[in-house]
Amino acid sequence: MAADKIVATGLAMFFPAAAVKITGSTTSFRSIADSGNYFDRHFCPTCGSPMFGTLQMMPDAIGLRAG
Repeated sequence: MAADKIVATGLAMFFPAAAVKITGSTTSFRSIADSGNYFDRHFCPTCGSPMFGTLQMMPDAIGLRAG
């Protein structure tokens, strides 16, 4: 499945970025909305599992995958 064709099939719980510690490397894909705002999706570089996301309009938050 192409990264630009991902659909919302899970939940993301947003937390203050300062409260989250990410270790290890990730691969990311940036989606840009019609508004020009972006959403960066971060994946495991080995297996491709979605891990977390960051939103331009919420720069101090990280959305962790849940569900």
